[in-house]
Amino acid sequence: MSNSFDSRPATIGSLLGDNERRSVTLPRFQRGFSWENSQVATFWEDLFVFKQAFDANRVSATYFLGPIVLQDEDDKIILLDGQQRLATATILLTCIRDIARKLDDSSNHTGADLARDIQGTFIEKEDTKPVQYSLLLGELDETFFMQTVKLDTPKNMDPKLRSHRLMQSAYKYLYDKVEQLIGGKTAPEAVLILKGLRDCLTKGMTMVAIVVKSEEDAYSIFETLNDRGLRLSVPDLLLNLLMKNAGNPENCGCVRERWNYMLQQMGRRDISRFLRHMWLSMYGDLKARGLFTEMKSHLIKHSIDSLTFAEMCAKECENYISILDVDNDIPKNARVSVEGLAKNLNATSSLPLLLAGLSCLNENDFVKLAELVIALVVRHSVLSNLNPSNLETALYEAAREIRGKKSTNEKSARCLAAAKEILAKINPADATVHENAKDLELNRGQSVWLMTNLAKSMQSTTNEIGFDRVNLEHIFPINAGGEWPNRKNLAPYVWKIGNLTILGTKLNNDAKNKGFAEKCKTHYSGSEITMTRELTNYTQWTESEINMRGEELVKKMTQVWVGP
Repeated sequence: MSNSFDSRPATIGSLLGDNERRSVTLPRFQRGFSWENSQVATFWEDLFVFKQAFDANRVSATYFLGPIVLQDEDDKIILLDGQQRLATATILLTCIRDIARKLDDSSNHTGADLARDIQGTFIEKEDTKPVQYSLLLGELDETFFMQTVKLDTPKNMDPKLRSHRLMQSAYKYLYDKVEQLIGGKTAPEAVLILKGLRDCLTKGMTMVAIVVKSEEDAYSIFETLNDRGLRLSVPDLLLNLLMKNAGNPENCGCVRERWNYMLQQMGRRDISRFLRHMWLSMYGDLKARGLFTEMKSHLIKHSIDSLTFAEMCAKECENYISILDVDNDIPKNARVSVEGLAKNLNATSSLPLLLAGLSCLNENDFVKLAELVIALVVRHSVLSNLNPSNLETALYEAAREIRGKKSTNEKSARCLAAAKEILAKINPADATVHENAKDLELNRGQSVWLMTNLAKSMQSTTNEIGFDRVNLEHIFPINAGGEWPNRKNLAPYVWKIGNLTILGTKLNNDAKNKGFAEKCKTHYSGSEITMTRELTNYTQWTESEINMRGEELVKKMTQVWVGP
């Protein structure tokens, strides 16, 4: 590596400005824009603080933004690392451009002049047809980036990927900050401030450009940066490894195609989370080493080629999205359970096991697995509030057991039985659930799912309740008024199980904050929901009634969700 790279200072202006006729271009393997608002805010705050020193001494004032990795070619500069900083700088320049254009007045047109200069100097390369832009993002982001940011008159586009949404969010955040900076100033004063901000960004923000001679050198640089604590994301590192080992250009293109497919499927979701859940589903918990280290070691040890692994990831991603979306690939009789786990109860530790089940079990056995898991989560996590790490360990072990049995061609039923045996070991006894649930308070997601499905279990088979036709009802309301003289005593009980029920939408709206007697007479007595109608058996609503009803409901829950 000693002669394979060089280094040089670089500013944002020297890379994007009109003195550099080549475009800065991202390679095929780069991820999309990934900075959250917190990172964009740090970028802005650093610039804002530095601007004071820059305004005082423009000759010597510089701010170090860190290293970037480049590869020089005759017709372009390949940006191997540094996308987030240069993309954010470009977004900020377009914010200055768009705000400056609004400051134009008939006397001097200085706002329009500044906007035109920014567009022609830092966003586009002047006098190029077709238009050549200073910064070109990856294939999944560039069209959106060009249409909504770089065009002289940006267009509106719906974001399809998480990276698109983050770019929109970054633009809005920075636009608001620039507007605040010039707030209350006259147009000429504001234009001067915007020019200073532009110069501070393009001339004062400095990086060290590590210039490599080949992509192979870049892969080594990335791993070195990661080892030195300048962390890249797991998807970055994994794709970097796959592309490095893909071999011929055709395989590289196929790997990139599978990866793009995954990104498109994931949309706004976090691909790092998917990769982690996929790995947990296959190989168990990750406590000793990081995910990328485990993946890299496994691929090398088992001589798994890049394309095979990328194809496996794409297939697993399809099943993962089906679980998150609870779509038609989920067996109909499992959808209530899967929706409860993936959405309402936020039981993310169950996703690797569901992924293993959907990949390895037949439809009937997957339904049984989903029912076992939802019952265990309700009993162990929601009602008993037991140690979540024990539940997590069991769920991961069960996922690995299903995959292991399937790999030896065991029948679906045997795979399910092996998982059930593991889960049964941590299923709490009814007495434990009853005792631990006495002081339980639920959040809204838990409340809606639990109470709705408990209510369904209490109904006749001819009178089912749909999620879209009921609302969660607090018997003692959140905003209780004078109708509740004991409201101070009941305030801590608002989210207790005993204080919750399900009510049809219209009745729920009508009931609102009325007193208990009025609710029973006018609303609960007319409800078709058995759970709610039974409230008319109570003559008053105090702490005692809430606790008593809560214990009764928990007993019914342990009968509905028996567990493995």
